[in-house]
Amino acid sequence: MSRIANGRHQLRLLLFAVLASSVASELFAEPPPTNSPAVEQIEQWAAQLDDDRFDIRQRAQQQLEQAGEPALTAVAEVAKSGSLESSTRAINILLQWTEAKEHGLRLTALEKLSILTNRPRESSMAKRLLAEVRAQAALDALIALGAKGITHSVNNVQVILGPQWKGGYEGLKHLADIPHASWISLHDAPLSDPVLAHIAALPGVQRVEIYGTEISPAAIEKFKKQAPSVVVDVRVGAYLGVGSRNVQGSITEVKPNSAAEKAGIKLGDRITEFDGEKVVDFKELTDKIRKHKPGDTVTLTLLRNNQPRKVKVTFGDWGKSDTTPSVPPLNQFRIQNPNILPPKIQVNRR
Repeated sequence: MSRIANGRHQLRLLLFAVLASSVASELFAEPPPTNSPAVEQIEQWAAQLDDDRFDIRQRAQQQLEQAGEPALTAVAEVAKSGSLESSTRAINILLQWTEAKEHGLRLTALEKLSILTNRPRESSMAKRLLAEVRAQAALDALIALGAKGITHSVNNVQVILGPQWKGGYEGLKHLADIPHASWISLHDAPLSDPVLAHIAALPGVQRVEIYGTEISPAAIEKFKKQAPSVVVDVRVGAYLGVGSRNVQGSITEVKPNSAAEKAGIKLGDRITEFDGEKVVDFKELTDKIRKHKPGDTVTLTLLRNNQPRKVKVTFGDWGKSDTTPSVPPLNQFRIQNPNILPPKIQVNRR
């Protein structure tokens, strides 16, 4: 179960403890209205959430759920200041709306839940879920503007801005709503010095990659002083397309259609020389590549099955050659709309 679904499940269990004292006959919902109900009708249903008759209370709750966005203000007011029963029913309605197909309704319902001072536990849970929903919306906005999002772990989200980025500097505002965006990659992005001011304002950033951009050395040095704890990796922009999880530098990944694949480099190869200079490990290989630009050609010596061989490699461009797909890092937290409401609930007053 996703974190949002799990959090909402906890909210419902908490409400059931208050609301459901016994189980009785099943009540069927009426079909949804074809037109938005009038304000007076919504106010009447809101008042009926505290009616003495169970069937009236239950039907009013169902009608308000079906009304959706037009009933938001009235339902939120009952949730905030109604009786124990009516406010609990109103919160149930808000919870139901957090599963709506309409993004605006889901988001506003969570916002209303998050500011309930009379229900601190529900409010606290809603705030956490709201932050995740906002983060997902921000990521979706970045991807729509040409960015890529990749999950490395729950708290380590990489956002890649490449040559396809069309959001300019205005679109960078969405980064602030992704608290776990700890890794920002500028791969041949059409951005210059001002982008670093946006990144410096993000408290969660731990690593910044600057590959093949027009950002000046002076701006990079200024950024390093502003954010001394951030790892800054600067490269001219040459892209080989290999990865290694091996201390000795054996290749464990070759990207499709990369310079490495085109040169015939294979999994298990170990690069021992770079243009005649010895290469001790993968870090040293990376340090040598970072000094080259796209289009440069070098000679690599490989060790394959203990046999040396030489290959010529023409470097690609980080922004244009990286074929890593965009995987929304927060998609595991999307609302899954689980049906966890019990089919029969009766409220007995005491």
